[in-house]
Amino acid sequence: MRETATVPNNTATGGSGTSECSSKAAMLACEELQTRLKPFRSGGASFADTVQAAIKAGVSLMASGWFKAQQGENTHTYATYGVACSEVQIDVLTGEVRVERVDLCLDLGTQLDAAGWLPFLCGQACELS
Repeated sequence: MRETATVPNNTATGGSGTSECSSKAAMLACEELQTRLKPFRSGGASFADTVQAAIKAGVSLMASGWFKAQQGENTHTYATYGVACSEVQIDVLTGEVRVERVDLCLDLGTQLDAAGWLPFLCGQACELS
């Protein structure tokens, strides 16, 4: 089994590196398409008209992008922070465990995926069962 950092078609992983690389690659592909469509964007032409004119002229409307993350001293050029705190009741006689409350505080700007902390909660459940 290989480490995820060596898997093809990605330049970084962890710390949202994959999201950033994929997003930037998509943006680069869109910029390429914008360049190809520019000659067909005559004043006031709709997007549909612009695309049809490009297709008639034989312009390829397929593009791909590749973005390589810059490597620094600390692999990622930013850091995110998070903390989790759980309030758990354990019955010392029966061993029953009841999670009363879980608080997660994250400093990561705009969250891409609310399920990002699901592995933490699953890990906690496995640890307590």
